[in-house]
Amino acid sequence: MGVDFPNIENIETIAQQFVEDIAEGNYSEARGFLHPFLKESIFSTQIETEWNQIIAQNGDFKGIKDMRVRLGSSIDSTDIVVMDLQFNRADEQIVIIFDSSRSIIGLDFVEQ
Repeated sequence: MGVDFPNIENIETIAQQFVEDIAEGNYSEARGFLHPFLKESIFSTQIETEWNQIIAQNGDFKGIKDMRVRLGSSIDSTDIVVMDLQFNRADEQIVIIFDSSRSIIGLDFVEQ
């Protein structure tokens, strides 16, 4: 049984580390940033498969071009980081959704 402690970093740092871990092939480390409920349904192999599909479509990963943060309101406490990722042939956007404990509760890759 594992224990999940809240991350002490800000969400920008967590989002950047999450993407860097994936780009470096550290899928298990990237998975560590997910909320425990997501960990029940998303495994390292799924993260790897999704990333490899993005690489196959867009070419090698070059880096993070831009990052924007939308902090939650008093009604909606979820925070969102939108990152523009640069690849050889095309760019992708990833939307990372965080809960109040700074765990990732949602991910979406958006083709640009």
